[in-house]
Amino acid sequence: MYDLIFNYPFIQRAIFAGLILSIIGPIAGIYLVIKRYSNFTDSISHISLLGIVLGVLLNYNSLFLALIITVIFAIILEFWTSKSTFYNESILLIGVIFSASILNIILNKNRNLNLNNLFFGNILAISWNDVINIYIIGIVILLIFWWQKQNFFNLTFNPQFYKLNIKKPIISKTLLSLITSLITAISVSIIGSLLVSSIIILPILAVWILKLGFYDTLKISILINFSSIITGIIISYYLSLPISASISLILLSWIIIILFLKRFFMYLKIV
Repeated sequence: MYDLIFNYPFIQRAIFAGLILSIIGPIAGIYLVIKRYSNFTDSISHISLLGIVLGVLLNYNSLFLALIITVIFAIILEFWTSKSTFYNESILLIGVIFSASILNIILNKNRNLNLNNLFFGNILAISWNDVINIYIIGIVILLIFWWQKQNFFNLTFNPQFYKLNIKKPIISKTLLSLITSLITAISVSIIGSLLVSSIIILPILAVWILKLGFYDTLKISILINFSSIITGIIISYYLSLPISASISLILLSWIIIILFLKRFFMYLKIV
């Protein structure tokens, strides 16, 4: 039965894309959860959605346009916040309002666009070219993370000390926002703008309950992410369910299961 599923090219492409997404998603998610900045992905997803819609209308690579728009916004975000008294949330809100307004105008003029794919994505519809592009971007993100991991760690856990002891902290801050924006843009094209936080934030929240170390949390989150994506693909195929919703619900179930097991074992110790 399972051999038959994995013989389909669209399933193979979905699994390959899911592998890299399951790795890079928690890399951004763990910093966002620690900084209590989880709404960043939702804001960026609305902005990257503008690039995807423009790509569809212009018959151009939607992923490329989404990446360009999110990268430009991430750079503007960091430099603007470093030079002004605005908080990041305020500038994010400006970006979301702008992109939502443009999207509203575009969608009102082009009612034949498939809103379901735009908002919820479809990992089964990606091509091998999309998979290759995702892997190229994913490898770049992993290299940046490996190069800057200590700076990212210090910036997240002790930002004041980091700012005082590093000559140009804006570089690390911009790179962190940049890779988060890239991961979000990739995820939007695969899982949709409304559920993008599921593969970035939910795996971290599930493992966060166990109160493990930084890198242990990251490793287990990647395993949970990948297993959820594979399970979601299989379930959606056999039960004819939306794949993005299936993956999101599986990730939510991890949080419930881990929380229940933790409380259960705590109860056993008390008894």
